[in-house]
Amino acid sequence: MVNATLRLRWLQIKIAWCTTRRAVATISRKPASAIKRRTKSAKKKAARLGAAASEATKDKLLLSLPGTSEFTLPDSPCPHILLSNKPPSNSEAILIRQVISEAYLVLCRLQVSLQEEPSRGLDTVKKHKLGRARRFIRDHKAVLSPIRRIPPELIEYIFILAYNRWNYPRRAHPPWALSQVSHSWRSIALSVSALWSSIPMIFLKKRVSPSYLKGFKDLLARSRDAPINFYIYAPGKAYPSHPIIDALVCHSERWKSVAIDSTSTTVLAFHGAKGRLATLHSLILEISEVWRYPGDTLIDIFEVAAKLKEVRVNGPYPATVKLPFSQLTSYKECLRGRGVTEQAIETGMSLTTLELARYGESIPLPKVTLDSLTTLKVQFDGAPAEQSLLENLTLPAINEMQFTGCSFTGCSEHLIPLLTSMINRSRVPCMLRKFSFRTMFLESGDLTTFLRCVPYLAELNMPIPPLEDLKNLIYEEGEPPLVPCLENLTMACDAIRKEETGRILHAIATTRCELEDNDAYSALPLGVCRRLRSLRLTFASTSACAYEHRFLENWVPSDLSAFLIKQQDRLLDELPELSRQPVPRRRKFDLQWSDRVAGIFPAIENVDIENVNDIFISGLHTTLHHLTRQSGDAYRGFHARTGQILDKWRPILQKGLQDRRWFVKGELSIVYVPINDEIRSSPPEALDILHGMKDDMRFPDLCWPLYMLYLY
Repeated sequence: MVNATLRLRWLQIKIAWCTTRRAVATISRKPASAIKRRTKSAKKKAARLGAAASEATKDKLLLSLPGTSEFTLPDSPCPHILLSNKPPSNSEAILIRQVISEAYLVLCRLQVSLQEEPSRGLDTVKKHKLGRARRFIRDHKAVLSPIRRIPPELIEYIFILAYNRWNYPRRAHPPWALSQVSHSWRSIALSVSALWSSIPMIFLKKRVSPSYLKGFKDLLARSRDAPINFYIYAPGKAYPSHPIIDALVCHSERWKSVAIDSTSTTVLAFHGAKGRLATLHSLILEISEVWRYPGDTLIDIFEVAAKLKEVRVNGPYPATVKLPFSQLTSYKECLRGRGVTEQAIETGMSLTTLELARYGESIPLPKVTLDSLTTLKVQFDGAPAEQSLLENLTLPAINEMQFTGCSFTGCSEHLIPLLTSMINRSRVPCMLRKFSFRTMFLESGDLTTFLRCVPYLAELNMPIPPLEDLKNLIYEEGEPPLVPCLENLTMACDAIRKEETGRILHAIATTRCELEDNDAYSALPLGVCRRLRSLRLTFASTSACAYEHRFLENWVPSDLSAFLIKQQDRLLDELPELSRQPVPRRRKFDLQWSDRVAGIFPAIENVDIENVNDIFISGLHTTLHHLTRQSGDAYRGFHARTGQILDKWRPILQKGLQDRRWFVKGELSIVYVPINDEIRSSPPEALDILHGMKDDMRFPDLCWPLYMLYLY
């Protein structure tokens, strides 16, 4: 009997030890940030409860003290509404306004009493009553808030508008916050199935906890009959089956937008959805195989989808993906194999957008006319691919084209002649409006011949062409202009260097950017030259951009500019953050740092500037301007001195602004600003452009050849 008792006791101790050990292991697996968040939340909740309890105790104790009975707040006519979000009736609203007026009278009497009859003992009671009166007024004003009277239908519409801003494949999240504000808002949020239709990014793991699976199924149940969007993220992972996939397949009739980033094995796990994709509209397949794509694998799950219109396929060798190309309007492909391009082109008669990245094989295509295609973007791997594609395509409705190569050299020398032939057999005149390309093999005269075939071209993005083609872009009055509708011209430059190139660029800018602006462009005849609204030169680095800027403005270095450059280098050595470099850690312990920085300013202050170009060459005015914008206690001691230097230079900078034509925009671009531009007429904005204009173009759009591989 004793042995049995000891064994039972020992078993209980062992169970307790294992339970404690598992709990400790579970807590240790949680990140420290999660534990800190929970601790912080618990502290806030405890503080709120303590404050509420303290206020309730004060109310009961202080109200029982004598001397304050004449300052009594009226009774609330609707205490039940104070604890809910229900709107008051018309009669209740009248009573609430009356008690608010009475409470204001009590509040005023308390304030007067505190000023006229000071008493150390009663002041505490009166101040407490003063706070109660303010809370009483605030709480009853909240009852009359218009938000309580907004119809549920309008709140639903507001919820949908607010939620749709974040409805992206990788950023989708359900409206958890909306459902936690109040009971009525929760009821409204749960009743709108469209709010729960976009599922957060799904990270597939080998093990799925029961609580996560239950929450996932509850989320699908909340969406009810609404079309659902989801994004599966499991790169390189092969799951022949998975409970999350099984749950999604059960609702495949409601799929609208689907994105899968995984292996072909995981994609094939959705086989149960085949033939049940009645509402599928958009599909993204990112097939990431660790090894070579198996040639005998057939992905035909999405072959039958009546409403499928947009498809993106990325991956190494998805040559056996079957899709309903005849009904697609947008097809984008980035492959390292042959792919399904020939099927898309041969049968995609409804295509309006076609994007092909790493199009590297010379595929024997028949002569194809795509009447609906308006956008064509291709990244070639070699000249045979260009020839096989462009020689066989006819595009009567083309509006936008973009071509580049995988290597730094871009496309081959045959690109522009092939495009000219394609344009000539497509439609005369061609309605092409946007054209971008990169190649280092431009034969003189080829670009001019092509541009004569596209008179409606409005945006042109290209490498800087041969001098003969560049010179033809100059507008001479009385002569028919080349591309008369051109409004935005961007040229990628390695280096300008040649004086003749600089003169031609100046001539293009003065003859096309300085024309009078005319809002009625649509009514102008085709042969009338429009004003060039944007002339931009882009470079590969900030140093190249700064050097070519000096070349375009004909700035000649001097001893004074060299001295200013030296002072700027000293500033940047001590303040690397002004040039977007990391702040050194040793600065925290460097007691002489501020003295060294302050010692640079006297040398700058004592300089007499006669030629403003010396300031422009050094760029010191821009560095000082950035220093004035730095926030923090460490920089406040320098703001006054930098401001004094810039104020001293302001008159000469304003005078030098009149002679400037080219300005740095962003970090990699130079733009031409016309003499009559509005930005020159306002002094604050005019001085700001001297320190660098803010670029309105995103970096992926500026360096688009580098980003063609990233389709989403």
